[in-house]
Amino acid sequence: MLEVDDDHETLEMLRNGLAQFGATVITAATVNEARTLVVAETPDVIVLDLAMPEEDGFSFISDLRSRRIDIPAIALTAHVRTEDRARVMAVGFQQYVSKPTTPLEIARAVGALRNQA
Repeated sequence: MLEVDDDHETLEMLRNGLAQFGATVITAATVNEARTLVVAETPDVIVLDLAMPEEDGFSFISDLRSRRIDIPAIALTAHVRTEDRARVMAVGFQQYVSKPTTPLEIARAVGALRNQA
């Protein structure tokens, strides 16, 4: 699993928490770092904060989808309006989790993704 967030505390909390559920989590603090890891590591799931500096999560997922990289993705965002959820799903995410979140919520979202496959 690849966790992408510019907040170091969130990265650590999710990495450590998800490890308790048996997940192997690699982390990236920028979208550029995430791009490199997607190619090098080929994660089975991407958990991505939408509000990133330099390039947002919408752009990152759009880029992956345009290159036919179909790794399932979960959006993390503080924006919980209906139109935000619609935009998240339209751009190519499969799940949507509002912040703040917990490792348990992310684990459930990952489980739901695996059940969809």
